[in-house]
Amino acid sequence: MFGRLRKLLTGNRSFGVSDGHEETSIGTTTPESAWANEYSIDSLWDSYEERIYEYSPRTYNKLNVESRLEAWLGSISSSGFTREHYLRYLISSYQLGDENRILLRLSDWVREVQSIADEWVVENFSKLPMSAVKSNQKLILYLSRKRRVQEQKGFSEIKRDLLARAQMMDLKEFSEFDVMFRRFLYRLSLDRDTFLRRWILDDKDPGNRLILAQALGVSALTEDEVLKLLRDKSVFVRRRFAYMLAVSEAGVPEDLLLVLAKDVSSSLRQFAQFYLKRDYGVDVYSIYSQMKGDDFYYIADYARADDVDVFVRGANSGNRRYSLICLKALMEVAPEMVSSIDLGSLLQQNRKVRELLLPSIAKYLPVEEVHNLEVAFVGNTAYGSAGFLSLVEHISLWHLIDVGLGYLLNGAPEHVEDRIRDRIRYVATSPAGLSLELRQSIEGKLKRLKQSASRGRASLIKDVEFLLETS
Repeated sequence: MFGRLRKLLTGNRSFGVSDGHEETSIGTTTPESAWANEYSIDSLWDSYEERIYEYSPRTYNKLNVESRLEAWLGSISSSGFTREHYLRYLISSYQLGDENRILLRLSDWVREVQSIADEWVVENFSKLPMSAVKSNQKLILYLSRKRRVQEQKGFSEIKRDLLARAQMMDLKEFSEFDVMFRRFLYRLSLDRDTFLRRWILDDKDPGNRLILAQALGVSALTEDEVLKLLRDKSVFVRRRFAYMLAVSEAGVPEDLLLVLAKDVSSSLRQFAQFYLKRDYGVDVYSIYSQMKGDDFYYIADYARADDVDVFVRGANSGNRRYSLICLKALMEVAPEMVSSIDLGSLLQQNRKVRELLLPSIAKYLPVEEVHNLEVAFVGNTAYGSAGFLSLVEHISLWHLIDVGLGYLLNGAPEHVEDRIRDRIRYVATSPAGLSLELRQSIEGKLKRLKQSASRGRASLIKDVEFLLETS
């Protein structure tokens, strides 16, 4: 951007030198047409660090689209004299939207320019419509991060007026502000009138809901606020708040840890299990073992070999949450029991379950039973064939090739061919596991594929044939 600006404004375009353009009364070439190609009001709206070089002031009797754009550009000139000239012009000929450039000058590094903007803000910010406030949220946040702005009366007026406006809103209207702007207002309110405290825990953004504890400290929260945070719908909020409690001076009360011990998040349950054992000597396993209903299956967090039968029942329970917990435990302590669970149903649940089961299925189930599971994969999603290929690849590369060639004969999508090609490409030595029956199956499919395949598959066929010859 700056390179184009310098190229645009330097060269023959200097004071008193003509390059064929009309000169102004102060002796410099007017670059409006070039600026119009580079900039617009919209492009400048959220641009706060832009600087314009070698730009001289002009005076207009009335405001129009062209002169307003020039005034916006002049207000970000590298020359303090030029910035002041156009800032005064924007103030004297103000129209809605110009507050964007006036507010920006609160961060000006020249005290005189800064003071002009400051005076206007003190007098006029509270008169701006709410639409102007919403349009300038990013700019106000930008100013809030500038050290030179913080002590100005104008910025103090902005903060005062924003809190006053917030008190006239309901939660729905307040929620229309951007996420970061709401966060700014929450922190501002907690430092002053605390009016917005009642809305923080109902904010749509998880990060904003944590502000209450971060700003005030957990010891300043009410009992209802603590419970609401621990029961927040976001795992992120619950987990972060739990750790805040743990590192606080008071620690986490036992009753709150017991609540977390039944959380749907495994990391929070493990957190509670650890602190209940360390700080209160409570064995949560014994609590789980006495629970009624599906919560009983939380004992799978401990993955004890004596509970294998429980894990099998839980995996087949039909409840996805408890099924996954029990599957993880079963695959950890007794993966050979994979044949005891309802694989056809479980494999259709989600990708996480399938990835958990694939290694054990390939290792402990007979090949015939593995092939019987193909329907559970292929009939599940458009990419079910890719899932089944992942399973047979756990058995051997030859099984992947055999199944993949079968898919190609039946008009499988390109990703199947790409999968086979990629695996063959990275084979360093001839893979093991090629039985006579499997070889005959692959050779038969290759023969049929040659008769029907397009030229694009000729290289794949040659690669598989070469792999067969060297095995």
